[in-house]
Amino acid sequence: MFTSSSLVINIAIAALYVPSVLALPGGTPRSAHHKRNPLKILVGNDDGWAEGNVRQVYSDLKESGNDVILSCPLFNGSGTGSLELLPLPNLLSPCPYNSVPHCTSPTGSDPSDPRLNYVNSFPVTAIKYGLNDLTKKFWNGSPPDIVVAGPNVGDNRGIKVLISGTVGVATAAAAAGIPGIAFSAANDTRHSFADNVPGDASHIYSALSIKLVNTLVASGKPYLPPGVALNVNLPLPTDQCNDASKFSFAMTKISPLAAGTKCNDVGIATEDDSANRACVVTISAMKNKLDVSTTVQAQVQAKLGSILSC
Repeated sequence: MFTSSSLVINIAIAALYVPSVLALPGGTPRSAHHKRNPLKILVGNDDGWAEGNVRQVYSDLKESGNDVILSCPLFNGSGTGSLELLPLPNLLSPCPYNSVPHCTSPTGSDPSDPRLNYVNSFPVTAIKYGLNDLTKKFWNGSPPDIVVAGPNVGDNRGIKVLISGTVGVATAAAAAGIPGIAFSAANDTRHSFADNVPGDASHIYSALSIKLVNTLVASGKPYLPPGVALNVNLPLPTDQCNDASKFSFAMTKISPLAAGTKCNDVGIATEDDSANRACVVTISAMKNKLDVSTTVQAQVQAKLGSILSC
């Protein structure tokens, strides 16, 4: 006999197995987001493997349940763009910030965490070592879902993208068919990961970076159009915005000569023009370090629409 009470019970049980139609920003079903496999994320930078910003985002991405590998240059490689060089032994310099007891080999890792890896070469060489070698070690050769570069120590706006190693990392990933995001922070104070403290700039930048990554992932695959990377600039924290929740995000373009899509019927600004807007994170879509077409800009804009403001 099928009573009304048993009907309610059966509906409740069935609901546990039917994916929710409620969607997260970007159109990804809420149940799909919650049940998705951990993201495979490869992290690089150009400031060196022991720099505070990159270590914070590495730690926070792991704590968020992602499968993360770090593959960074041993030393600061800022301004080296897309240069590459065979990794060499480190015979002269001490390990940066005393990060490990020994770092004489061309490549190496932290004895306490083998997923923290250095490469004694340029930033792009380091990320390609991650793509070609570390993925085999940890992911059976499976490529990362996304490459996160930075946050860089210092901004990378406008013409700086051409020589930025952080941007070089993201565009190298994009050229390999993997979505790449270059994060750069206006705070240009270098410090060891050991000096990070809760609430500092490194924590704020990490939270902002992860918010953007999560929004992009929630939009569904492909996360970015083919060959496209993002150039993201994070402003200085201030008394007005001393927490990640107090920042906003805006779509921008790199060059004033490039065509730009519109936001609320107003053309998007350049990264440099937006630099004086307090608490605004700028996002530019690029391919080979140049602005993409307005059509592709609009595609990226749609994916990130839930966090964008004009």
